[in-house]
Amino acid sequence: MLAQTDPSTEATVRVKKGVCCTGDKLLITPPSNPIARAPRKRALLVGINYKGQTYPLKGCVNDCFAWSRQLVNFGFSGGEIRCMTDVDLNDNYTDTTSPLYPKKSNILRQLGWLCGDARAGDVLVFFFAGHGTQRTDYQGDEVDGLDECLAPVDWQDMNWRKLTPSKLISDDKLTRIVNTLPAGVNFTMIADCCHSGTMLDFDFIIDSGDGQPSTTPNSALKDPLARNVQMKNRRLPLSFVMPLWNKLLCRGKFKKHTQTSGPSVFLIAGCRDEQVSADFTLNGVSQGCLSHCLHSAIQHTLTHTH
Repeated sequence: MLAQTDPSTEATVRVKKGVCCTGDKLLITPPSNPIARAPRKRALLVGINYKGQTYPLKGCVNDCFAWSRQLVNFGFSGGEIRCMTDVDLNDNYTDTTSPLYPKKSNILRQLGWLCGDARAGDVLVFFFAGHGTQRTDYQGDEVDGLDECLAPVDWQDMNWRKLTPSKLISDDKLTRIVNTLPAGVNFTMIADCCHSGTMLDFDFIIDSGDGQPSTTPNSALKDPLARNVQMKNRRLPLSFVMPLWNKLLCRGKFKKHTQTSGPSVFLIAGCRDEQVSADFTLNGVSQGCLSHCLHSAIQHTLTHTH
């Protein structure tokens, strides 16, 4: 257990009830079988270590498989859990031609698998461990003028017109996908990455931090037992993602999201938008701070409940 953590490692939880709007029709399809079925549990887990790239991480793949084991304990069938990683647990590259290789197009297709046939009563989980970043908001719906984004393994592919990476997955895209879910579905996203506080652009927030904005990276875990801790941010430098002239275009405009009846959606994020999450090694095991804290909390709860 962690005795204390830096505020930027503490979880931000966003909750949204009742959003239903048009989504990405290319990714989400209506139920293929109109016949009633029992509610199901389904999960898509993504862990990217970016091996061989400029900003590699170490703990994201471990996080992915740790959550797979955890969800099985909560009644998820192994056949309804899909893991997308760029390396295996032995640090060998995975098959780049596999539909589960975590490039942008594959992640979006698998989100279609996760959400496309959802019915009332279903429980869906989307977990992402890897780099998070920000880029210019061109829709005018962000207070700070920046969209939050996930970085797939192919994030470095460039859009030469905008001079920005073309393969980032923005919060706008994720929100459109989630908004296709019908009423009665329970969807949880766990974002163990930097700049993740509003990764689903919701209006209601429970912030477990101290309320003070901070861009200071996690200096260390305060647990006196965690002496062998190495920290690394799960953040891509803005200079790689957003050139200077795009930064100057950020207007800080904001449009309120409208809400109607719809699914119950929860976001558990590793930090606020202006903060960074940590990839760290504790006693020889690389992992994310958020995932480690959540697993510890779950274990503590189970231990004191039974």
